[in-house]
Amino acid sequence: MAFNLTRAAATITGHRSLAKATSATIRRKLIHIPARIAFAARRVTLHLPTQQRAVFVGDMVHTPLQILNPLYNSGFCADPVLARKSRLRVIGEAAESRAWVIPAHFGGSGALRVHREADGFAISAWAEFTPDTYPPKEYQ
Repeated sequence: MAFNLTRAAATITGHRSLAKATSATIRRKLIHIPARIAFAARRVTLHLPTQQRAVFVGDMVHTPLQILNPLYNSGFCADPVLARKSRLRVIGEAAESRAWVIPAHFGGSGALRVHREADGFAISAWAEFTPDTYPPKEYQ
């Protein structure tokens, strides 16, 4: 399974040099970054260098509407009350800490930043992961 995920990550980048690369090369050029992963309360946080943070929201968020208003549930929320509480907490923490939010189910690939607004949240920035921008030059 790890091999398939590594290969999928290489394919998503669109880098021709990674298309036929070995798993070790893909890990060295794409996956190994100076970061630390922390697990707490069923949440994975990627601590990046220079005080940047990222939060993988995975199945917690299925549409950008759930970022703007975390009270919206999708048909995939098994426990609607718990799902709302979890989204409110995680998106709120991301807004306060200016962490990048990395969704699993949005079109394309990238990360976003959120900030609090009147009754919910707003998207402050979108950083698309494209073959031109990811991986960063220092990791190629």
